[in-house]
Amino acid sequence: MLLILTKISVILTAIFAFGMGVYTLYKNPKAKVNQIWFLNNLVVMIWAISGCIIMMTSSYATGILGVKISFIGVTLAVLFFHFVTTFLFQEKRHKLKIIIGYIVLALIIILIAFSKLFLKDINYLNGFGYYALPGLLFNYVVVFFSIYVVYTFYLLFKAYKVADGIKKKQIYYLILGLGIGFLGASTGFLINIFEVFPYGWLLVPFYPILISYGMFLKKY
Repeated sequence: MLLILTKISVILTAIFAFGMGVYTLYKNPKAKVNQIWFLNNLVVMIWAISGCIIMMTSSYATGILGVKISFIGVTLAVLFFHFVTTFLFQEKRHKLKIIIGYIVLALIIILIAFSKLFLKDINYLNGFGYYALPGLLFNYVVVFFSIYVVYTFYLLFKAYKVADGIKKKQIYYLILGLGIGFLGASTGFLINIFEVFPYGWLLVPFYPILISYGMFLKKY
């Protein structure tokens, strides 16, 4: 039953992410904050589709492809940081952190695709599907992911304290969406390390909806 609910949740995540991304671009395709949020949603959709693949396939070759694609979710730490700094009009102040983040992400993608330093192999867990067996650098990537997520939280909380009116409400929904989305999706790391079922995936469909709602409390 839990597996069925998880499959449904990742399917809904893909649908909602695509829908909210397209809607955001439709509202104002020229606004940079909208463009970055569209990219966020596109990555979430790909991550959700890969989740369906690893839970539904019995093929090792398809499973390892799905697991490799699923780690595109790591890019969301930097993408969302970029989105938040743009939303808060702080992009120039954090430009170096954004550039470093994207460079590290490019290296991670190369390692996943062409080496076993990050992804050593995959294994099959009954009741779930395929998951990654961590390589030597896996834990460092988790730390990198966590640093960007935590710092993004910090920026949002800091901005929330001094904001008022609609802006304060917008930031509230961003914090709520970030908490649900990242804390839920990051439980996927638990299965790689401890073989613990990623229960948090059930919450991820709310992530694109809450943040998109927060964005359009005010017209950009």
